[in-house]
Amino acid sequence: MISEDGLALNLPSEIQDITGKFSSKRPLFIKRDDQIHPWISGNKWRKLQGHLEHALNQDYDVWISFGGAYSNHLVATACTCHHLKIPFVAVIRGEENSNPTLRLLKEFGATLFFVDRSSYRLKENGAEILKLLSNYKNPFIIPEGGNSSFAETGLKNLATELCSHLFPTQQKYLCVALGTGATATYLAKHLGSDWHIRIYPVLKGLNLDFEKRANISINKDAHLGGYARWDENLLQSMRAFTGATQIKLDPIYTGKLWHGIEKDLANDFFSEESSIVLYHSGGLQGLAGFADRTGLEVYPTSVGVSKIRPERSC
Repeated sequence: MISEDGLALNLPSEIQDITGKFSSKRPLFIKRDDQIHPWISGNKWRKLQGHLEHALNQDYDVWISFGGAYSNHLVATACTCHHLKIPFVAVIRGEENSNPTLRLLKEFGATLFFVDRSSYRLKENGAEILKLLSNYKNPFIIPEGGNSSFAETGLKNLATELCSHLFPTQQKYLCVALGTGATATYLAKHLGSDWHIRIYPVLKGLNLDFEKRANISINKDAHLGGYARWDENLLQSMRAFTGATQIKLDPIYTGKLWHGIEKDLANDFFSEESSIVLYHSGGLQGLAGFADRTGLEVYPTSVGVSKIRPERSC
């Protein structure tokens, strides 16, 4: 465990061999970035790290960032700011409402600022948000999802952790859920030629040029029809994975990632003499949001796993 300016973070995160849990012909591993912190986990922390290192050397009087009503990024940022006693404003896309994620943001002391979708698209160039910014002397603006050049710092560290692990094969596949693309972009930059990045988009119709790169491929069907779309097969896949490993997934990102990997395994996509590494990007607070939206729990008591929400530690 290391301390990043007072944050208790489990780094480097563990890489677990889960080959024996499944009938895989190839070595199968999982990078447990979900274990970094109950709320500041996965690529959310990796993208925040560089922002934090920059901000602590400046004279910002508030942090401001953007996201939807169920944003993992906003939760991670709010918890970071709460722990370090930094004022934080979360700009929320859509009408004011209440859900588990928004209540959690309030528990972490965030100020919630709701804007309509047209104003949200303009971000800090829109009249509403410009008015918000005028209330502060020197705000630190973090883009939606933490996607800026500062994100490279933590993702480079993630690549270093992956490269330092001794896998049983020279060739490795890193399997990553894709939202905005920042995680895959920076990992592709810093991983060596013995790594191939297999991308599983959670959104439909992303206009990305990843396919032009030799070390990247895309499972174009992983999104199941669009962002936050799901079906019973996805939930069954997640429950089976968790029953075998006792590792929980979320239905927005890592659930779709594993569901896509299963199909790739069945179709013999991965080359022989290669190891497969599933990147667990955290975001498990999204399980409560899924239950709020659908009335369904991914992991009912009968599945035999622990409760959805981790203990508070911010």
